[in-house]
Amino acid sequence: MPSSPTPSEQPPIDIRTPGLVEALSSVQTHCIWERLRTVGQPMTVAALAASGEWQRDEVQRALDALASVQLVASAPATRATGAVTWSVTRQSLAISYRGADATDQALRAKLFGALERERTREVRAKIMPDSDRKHGEVFWWNSRDALCLNREQLRELWGIMSELTRFFARCATENAGPDAQSRSQDCNYNISVDIEPMHPGIRPMPQMVLLESKHAEAFSSTVMETQLADLSKRELEVARQLAAGSSSKQVAEKLGLSPNTVAEFTRRVYKKLGAKNRAELVLKMRGMS
Repeated sequence: MPSSPTPSEQPPIDIRTPGLVEALSSVQTHCIWERLRTVGQPMTVAALAASGEWQRDEVQRALDALASVQLVASAPATRATGAVTWSVTRQSLAISYRGADATDQALRAKLFGALERERTREVRAKIMPDSDRKHGEVFWWNSRDALCLNREQLRELWGIMSELTRFFARCATENAGPDAQSRSQDCNYNISVDIEPMHPGIRPMPQMVLLESKHAEAFSSTVMETQLADLSKRELEVARQLAAGSSSKQVAEKLGLSPNTVAEFTRRVYKKLGAKNRAELVLKMRGMS
């Protein structure tokens, strides 16, 4: 089968792509795609099912739906794998639509409506009841999103919320006074954050970005800039040397690194930029310059 375009070369997907809304209207399909993306290497149906505690037939149906809109690709079985393997064809779910078009607006509402209803039911069903919580656990969260937080991260979040509370108090003090009623009241806000522990089983979903068609080109540039920013200073130096035509040996000599270190940096650069070889790296670096 022909090779798929690498992530940074692909523009956002048109929302009118046949089968796209149907393929992405399932939370489980989103979670399966995200697991495959984050693993970062081809996986068999069996391995993917085991990694997320899904049924194999559920995973296969999700992969078939995603493959129908070219969000995943399969590779034939080899002696090493013993089975067909799957991988994602892009690193983000970006969808473009025409803001003034009634058909596109209806598709957008259908997609998000289905996901919101399903995700809300799933999260509410997984919130841990009071009887199962440890004594003294005083965190609350009310959201459609599920987070994996350890105790240190919870403490950090609690500190952020405390700072926010102090900010609110300061704002209230600054806006108090005899002329408070005369000030504009056009932007009043109520902010509520609840954090509640959940039972195991809620898996992260990918960020799905919907963009009006006129912003699609700017988004593609942003994706490339983000990929470039993911490189460390040393990785960027190696990437630039390789893209300029230097051999691995020359890169090692110029940067004072060992050949093994250059090889490791090269591997990281290829993975982070989604490049398979030197030619693709050159194209990506040219597009990011």
